[in-house]
Amino acid sequence: MSGFQLYATVGIVAAVLAAAVHYVLVARRRPRAPRGPRIVRRYNLWQRLVHLALTSSFLALAATGFY
Repeated sequence: MSGFQLYATVGIVAAVLAAAVHYVLVARRRPRAPRGPRIVRRYNLWQRLVHLALTSSFLALAATGFY
């Protein structure tokens, strides 16, 4: 394995571990109850599917681009 591939692999693993640690420490907390009649609009199904497709294609290209 060349130097670049080693550094890239370590970087990807470190990013995945950092995301997992962030999820465990921060993201699993329950949000507080809203303080008023304000409603936060969430993403609709189409926007979620587009984001999932973008993420999948990025990960596939990142994984296959090192070879």
